[in-house]
Amino acid sequence: MIDFTKYNHCISTMPLFQGLSLNEIQCVQNDITEQAFSTGQFIYQAEEILQSLYLIQEGRVKVYRIGSSGKEQIIRILEQGDFVGELALFEEQHYEFFIEAILPTKVCTIHKEDFKRILLLHPQIALELLSEMARRLNSTERLTAEITTESVETRLIKYLLGENIKQKTIQIKLGTTKKELASYLGMTPETLSRYLTKLTKNRLIRQPHPNIIELINIDQLKDSMINLK
Repeated sequence: MIDFTKYNHCISTMPLFQGLSLNEIQCVQNDITEQAFSTGQFIYQAEEILQSLYLIQEGRVKVYRIGSSGKEQIIRILEQGDFVGELALFEEQHYEFFIEAILPTKVCTIHKEDFKRILLLHPQIALELLSEMARRLNSTERLTAEITTESVETRLIKYLLGENIKQKTIQIKLGTTKKELASYLGMTPETLSRYLTKLTKNRLIRQPHPNIIELINIDQLKDSMINLK
């Protein structure tokens, strides 16, 4: 038997369900199962039929596709509070992306038919789902535009400044490997390493740990980005 009481934290902290009462959360929980994935394990692979919505309870996953050149292109990195699989709600088909755990990960899974029923009973969840999908579309379009129109150094600095705001610290903790970060930013690992070294030599950043980048001079980083345009 699954102890659904442990999902109180999982569901109540998900932005998707913030508008629900405790009783409603408990009703939603009855349609949820939990799955655990180890690092490197696939939650979904390209060409499978997507059947469920996956809510990240803890850990981290990457959503990516394999390009015609055989290289991995990361679309999104998801962590606690995020979800993936919403496309299953609209049509049954194969999708070209992979969902892979990059840390030990637990997900709350809701079958698409159960989630459709939940959306009909709780329209506010449907509105939040649409809002998040709109935010993702905007983010994807923005990143695509940046990759095609901006220099790799500008993209890297934008990422660091964005993480400074998101993490509220000058010590940016990378949620992925540098190889995965390079893929997300649309550059090779060698290019990422070269520009991190350049920013370090210019005393704009420090790298005290392999997964930590410390911003030494944020104002100068901003000026540097402007001068690159």
